[in-house]
Amino acid sequence: MGKMFSCDIAASIVAYKNDAAIINKAISSFLNTSLSVSILIVDNSPTDVLKSKLLKDERIHYIFNNANVGFSKAHNQGIKYYRNKAKYFLVLNPDVYFDELTLSLLFNYLEAHNNVGLIAPKVLYPNGDTQVSRRLIPNPVDLVARRLPGGKLIFKKRASINEYHEVDNRFILEVPFLLGCFMLLRMSAIEKVGLFDERYFVYLEDLDLCRRMSKQFKIVYHGQATIYHHYQRASSRNPKMFLLHTVSMIKYFTKWGWFNDIERKEINKNAITKYTVEAEEKHLLLKEEPVSTYSMPAPVST
Repeated sequence: MGKMFSCDIAASIVAYKNDAAIINKAISSFLNTSLSVSILIVDNSPTDVLKSKLLKDERIHYIFNNANVGFSKAHNQGIKYYRNKAKYFLVLNPDVYFDELTLSLLFNYLEAHNNVGLIAPKVLYPNGDTQVSRRLIPNPVDLVARRLPGGKLIFKKRASINEYHEVDNRFILEVPFLLGCFMLLRMSAIEKVGLFDERYFVYLEDLDLCRRMSKQFKIVYHGQATIYHHYQRASSRNPKMFLLHTVSMIKYFTKWGWFNDIERKEINKNAITKYTVEAEEKHLLLKEEPVSTYSMPAPVST
C-alpha cells in the first residue's frame, strides 16, 4: 500500500508587499480544483497587514517572518511545513492565475510518470502572448545578453535555440530548465535532491534546482496546461533587483562553472538531440492534422 498523505498537492506563495487582490487571485486559482490541496502564504513583508486581507478558507495557512528572508528560504519553509503531508508541492508566484483544468492535467501526468520530478505548464502573459518558460541551461553570455539593451537581438540565433523558439508550445517534452513562477515538484524527488539552495536570496534558485533535479529525475514541460503570469522583469528596471540578480549569477556560475561547464554542454546537447528525434516522430503521427512544421537550428556551443 502506498504512503497516505493529507493532501494531493500543497503549495507556497512568498509574499513581499504584494497587492492582496493579486495574491488572492493566485490562491483562488489553486483552490479551484477537485484535488485535495492546501496552501501556505509565507509573508516576508515588513508588516502582517496581508493576513487580514487574504481569502477565508481552512485550506489557507499563513506565516509571518517579520523580515525578508529571501525567496529560496521562504519557499523552503513551505516545503518543510508540508513535508510528509503532501505527495506533490507547488512553488507558486503571487502574480500567477489559471483555470481549474491546469492542476488536474499536471497531477495526472505525474501520477502516470514516476520518473518525472518536476513539471510545469505553458506560461502566457495576460494578453495571451507566450512567455519564455522552457530553456536550455544558460551560460554567462546568455544571461548577460538577456539583461543588455538589444542583447537578445544581437544573440538572436542563440536565443532561438536556448529558448525553444522553434518548438510548438503545445507539445509535452522533456527540457533541462523551467521558469520558477510555477514549479510542480514531486515531494519524494525533493527529499532526494534537496531543497532550494538558500545562498540565492532571489533569482537563479530555480535554475540551480533544475540542475540538481535533472541528475535523478525528468523535468517536463506540459504544453497542454496553461497559466497566466504578470511577468515584471524587476531586475531590468530596479537597480536593487538588478544587483541581486547579478549576485545570484555570480553565485550560480561559481558553483556550477563559468565557461568551462562540461556538464552544461552535455545536458544541452542531449536536450537538442532528444527534441529533434521527438519532433520527427510527432510530425509523422500528425500527418493528417499537423500542429506546425519546423526544423531545429544546428546546435551552438553552449
